[in-house]
Amino acid sequence: GKCKEGDKSVLYNSVVLGFSELGDGASHDMKNIGIVLAGQAGGYFKTGRCVSGGNVPHNRTLVSILQSFGLKDDSFGDNGEKQAGPLEVLGG
Repeated sequence: GKCKEGDKSVLYNSVVLGFSELGDGASHDMKNIGIVLAGQAGGYFKTGRCVSGGNVPHNRTLVSILQSFGLKDDSFGDNGEKQAGPLEVLGG
């Protein structure tokens, strides 16, 4: 059965992030980075889908995770003002 945590599952209450820092290791290219999010962070993320983040830095995925925890941050790392904010396609 499912791993229960209260009346919800563990994956409903958590979020797990997996990704590679580079899209292409040989050229150190940071485009086309595959990112896997597992879990809903308490219902913040909709699961069971594949989405495209477009041509934006992965920092915005990290901002989305921060916001799923209830934090008000709108940037993560040094990604510039034009690239600030969450990745809207992830929802919230």
